[in-house]
Amino acid sequence: MTDRIIQPGAKKVKTSKTRFGSVTVRAPAPSEALVQHSVKASTQALERVTERLAKAGVRLQ
Repeated sequence: MTDRIIQPGAKKVKTSKTRFGSVTVRAPAPSEALVQHSVKASTQALERVTERLAKAGVRLQ
């Protein structure tokens, strides 16, 4: 999806809004496949960091 360019007169696509502070960004909603891929990647990253943080002597502040 990042390879698309918004052009005047282009076909309308359902968008979702995301707000970052005072800026609102409208973009096409991600596909189900992209969401599933992101969930899998983030779960793997969380497992890696959990292994490193779950050691004696590690203190989160």
